Amino acid sequence: MAGKKWEAAKMPIIILVIWGIISMLVGFYMPELALIGLISWLIMIWAGYNAVKKFGLGLVDAGVSTAIAAVVAGIINMIIMYVLIAVGLSVTFDIAGGMLGAMAGAMMVVALIVGIIIGAIIGFILGAIGALIAGGKK
Repeated sequence: MAGKKWEAAKMPIIILVIWGIISMLVGFYMPELALIGLISWLIMIWAGYNAVKKFGLGLVDAGVSTAIAAVVAGIINMIIMYVLIAVGLSVTFDIAGGMLGAMAGAMMVVALIVGIIIGAIIGFILGAIGALIAGGKK
């Protein structure tokens, strides 16, 4: 069953990473449109739906699969954000650029840890919602 969860998580990971890059760059050039990041929630609902319809997973397994996708994509996007900060192409650059290096680094580590936990919870809930829409049981 673990193999099916991973297979169901692969495409959502790719889509979430691509969407994360787009949102980071659009957020840099047009900060007022940074809320487009909420589209990632729709992607996670689709991931849960897809896990049921395409991979035959149940409600809980679809939620777990989506949580996996959210966490992996979140870690990849955080690494990409660090690179964008380093080259000056991130909204966060303005915030982190004014801080002392050690303080900014510590804040980013805390953000990564909190982001992983929150990403897993939100991913599970939204994946389960998508599974419910798809008619998933259990």
